[in-house]
Amino acid sequence: MFWCLHFHSSSNWDFLIMRIVKRIFLIWALFLPLGFLDPRPEFDFSPLFNFAVRMLVGIVSFYLFRLENDRGAKAIFFNFFLFFGLLSVASLLPPFVVHGLSRMSPYGTYYHYICTNGAYFLLLASCMAFILADSLFRDLSIYRRYLLVLFLIGGVAGYLYYPYIENPKYLYTTPDIKDFKAVDNILESFRKEGKEHPTVPMIASRVHLYVREGATIVDELSGLRKEQRIAVILPYTEGDNYIPLLLRPLYRNSIFLSVLSIVFIVLYLGYNYFYDPPNRAFLEKIVLLFLLYCVLEALHYYAFSKSVTWLALKHVASLGQYVSVALTLVLLWFFSLRLKFVISPEGKFYERYLVIDSRQITRWRDGIDNWVVRKFLNPEILERRFIVRRREGI
Repeated sequence: MFWCLHFHSSSNWDFLIMRIVKRIFLIWALFLPLGFLDPRPEFDFSPLFNFAVRMLVGIVSFYLFRLENDRGAKAIFFNFFLFFGLLSVASLLPPFVVHGLSRMSPYGTYYHYICTNGAYFLLLASCMAFILADSLFRDLSIYRRYLLVLFLIGGVAGYLYYPYIENPKYLYTTPDIKDFKAVDNILESFRKEGKEHPTVPMIASRVHLYVREGATIVDELSGLRKEQRIAVILPYTEGDNYIPLLLRPLYRNSIFLSVLSIVFIVLYLGYNYFYDPPNRAFLEKIVLLFLLYCVLEALHYYAFSKSVTWLALKHVASLGQYVSVALTLVLLWFFSLRLKFVISPEGKFYERYLVIDSRQITRWRDGIDNWVVRKFLNPEILERRFIVRRREGI
């Protein structure tokens, strides 16, 4: 994690870095064994790996929150602490709480998944919305920026999740699930008659399927339209394949919130591109990585919504977790660079003047900026490219 830190024991700064690194790893080591306490018979390594990396980013975010001098930066990394740290701890609940809830109620896992999935994407959108609000409304107090974000995200949350509040079993009342139940009941009646594999026309002769707008029946399907609908529903009637169909509305909410987060990030990057205000070190790189993170989340849940079998969904979810973990590791590196910078004397000087009078300073030029200048803007390289282009007649 902290390969970017170079220790020189002769300075108090390096001693402070060493002490913080030790504390971070100590806290991480205390939480890490909790990921192995899973009462379920099957064990998947990818959620454990995901938990470990996200927990480490959450701890680093907490130390950034404590050590930042600017209140806006404190709030940004406090949001990241909630998103990575607290949600990582919440991810430990399924092995324990859901295992107990399933004994008390068959809907225990269902309720828990709705809550954790909604909290994850609403908090992700809130983090990105706050970064945009912090950049656009520097004159507003932190509390007003939070109120602005809560008003915006709260309205979106109400629009997306009100059906689940009004009816906790809302997913069981969707048109897809009602059609699934109708077809599954007819299949069960055929099995009782000894017909294990009825054809689509045979099912169509007995089942009634409707066109619905919400809870209202608009029309009844018939003929070819009914048979096409039955052919779509049939694969979901085998085993646990109904789960992707059941969770599809929730997946659509997740895609919507991921796209909303992408919009916030694009607005933030566009504002910084056109106005180029002095910014906090490494924050632009972190936001760029979150752009890729949100795109991947949208693609993951789009793939979930298109999955036909429960096994395919599990494979896509497991693969998606490894991709997300790889990106989170890169985020961890930039968070550690930010932490090193905030602790350093030049970092404290820069961040202090960024708060006092940002017009007196320029953007922070970090190691990545220097690499871009050396790689692409070196005068010798530019001259060599110009000569080559002239020879090629470009």
